[in-house]
Amino acid sequence: MIASAWVVAMSTLGACSSRGYPITEGASFGDIDSLDGTRGGSEPASETSFLAATGVDGEVEPGDTALGWAGVGAEGVPRGVVGGAGGDMVTVTSLEELAAAVSREEPLVVSIERNLEGVVRIETSNKTILGAPGVSIDGGLEIVGPDDRFAQNIIVRNLTIRGTNCPDDCSDADAFSVRRATHVWIDHCDISDGDDANLDITEESDYVTVSWTRFSYSTAERDKRESNLVGGSDDDEEDADDLRVTFHHNWWAENVDKHMPRIRFGQVHVVNNYYSAAGSSDCIRLGLAANVRVENNVFDGVEQPIGDPIDPSASALVVGNLAMPVALQNFVEGEVFDPLYSLVPMPADEVAARVRAEAGPTEPR
Repeated sequence: MIASAWVVAMSTLGACSSRGYPITEGASFGDIDSLDGTRGGSEPASETSFLAATGVDGEVEPGDTALGWAGVGAEGVPRGVVGGAGGDMVTVTSLEELAAAVSREEPLVVSIERNLEGVVRIETSNKTILGAPGVSIDGGLEIVGPDDRFAQNIIVRNLTIRGTNCPDDCSDADAFSVRRATHVWIDHCDISDGDDANLDITEESDYVTVSWTRFSYSTAERDKRESNLVGGSDDDEEDADDLRVTFHHNWWAENVDKHMPRIRFGQVHVVNNYYSAAGSSDCIRLGLAANVRVENNVFDGVEQPIGDPIDPSASALVVGNLAMPVALQNFVEGEVFDPLYSLVPMPADEVAARVRAEAGPTEPR
């Protein structure tokens, strides 16, 4: 159960006078004393069905696509991400069958029917990958554009993906990585135990939405528990015009230490997420040239919602968040992007119950 003494800073935007870690003790926000799985309020007006866009009849209703950057038409994907809509549906029961299916060039909806072990790489475009209830991949998943083109228009939904949970830094493999890919929607997944990270979005990837997904590590004994990178290195200057990513309604849970996410470059929207990674070093870290909106998130028992220091080249809007034991003050630094999509944030006091109840793989509605 979440503690009842939530606090939120009552200052106005822009009240932060320095670039340090902008937190202050705040006034009582009110009680949240039940996390019993109820939805915690009405549906946001802007939310669309998270299972839309995976039909195989070629019909995709206007707006029935990802909220956030993946739903924006651009880069040769005019309607935003629709995955394999319009293509055949195939079922697979082995790693070999999955690899063969995702290597096909035509649009395809691929349903994984059994647990798999190994690493699968997707280099083609126009695919929807669905996990049957309870299905997992133990090893990893990669969406990687080949040298001559980017992978585009890919949906991954309803999968549990576990890395190998190497106890030390014995591998640079992520549980899930997105590289040289545009219009990717990762939805209702459970991603954990990556050797290097749980989910990294790097190498000029663009127009990505990560929604309703849970991140964790199975143990706190391993040294490296860095969950998510957006932008791999300060030297990757080619990322400056890319890395448009939306994180909404995700849950950073047990044993995550940092990088929730760690951001360089890009235009990244972090909205309506839930953080319960007690004992973590920090949550959101704003690195070189990061341009970030942090809106209406909940930080439950987390000491550092925003990592200190913030890079002096970063721009940020931080507003409407709930945090304990120390409030997260609203502030604006630099020129922050305006999203090219409609996403009305859920009130922060509804986020915890909703995300705890619904993040991760789910039965189709």
